[in-house]
Amino acid sequence: MDLKRTRRIEPVTRPHDDDVAELLRGGIERSGLAVVPDFHAVLANHPEVLRRILGLSLGRMPDSELTVRQREVLVLRTARRCSATYEWAHHRRRARERGLTMKDIRLAWEGPTSAETPEDLVLLQVADELHDASTVAAGTWDRLCEAVSPPGAIEAVVVVGWFHLIAYLGNALGLEVEAGVDATFGPPEGP
Repeated sequence: MDLKRTRRIEPVTRPHDDDVAELLRGGIERSGLAVVPDFHAVLANHPEVLRRILGLSLGRMPDSELTVRQREVLVLRTARRCSATYEWAHHRRRARERGLTMKDIRLAWEGPTSAETPEDLVLLQVADELHDASTVAAGTWDRLCEAVSPPGAIEAVVVVGWFHLIAYLGNALGLEVEAGVDATFGPPEGP
């Protein structure tokens, strides 16, 4: 099986209607990039899927039960485990913009063996267990609820599941990391 990632669908460069044009403009605003993100431009080939995905976006949850750091550690660990270069690149950038340190990002890359706190350990275990088994062990679940509350535990599962979907899309469609975004898929260097 050849798993080399190559672009499979070209991005929409000229939206065929005003609704799609608006979705693409929104992609620029959400991403903070100067161009339409490849994710949005490729999914614009199926406007209804793009609309629904943007409607469910977990990137901006003002009433989140998880801290920004907790959520980004889960997202980054999921991207790492899914070999999702596109999502890793964007969330590594977002994590830095949202105050995470290089150490936090390296922790997500390295996984549970690098955890220094019980909270980090359980977050990384949850991401790994969901990736490996599509469930969370009872003891892990109990520790997660203690660390983030039962509603936070639900949200953690949703975040990991959601970003598996995003990773699958990015990997299967062969999304390309935009110019100006570091596309290195690996642990960060530096402090």
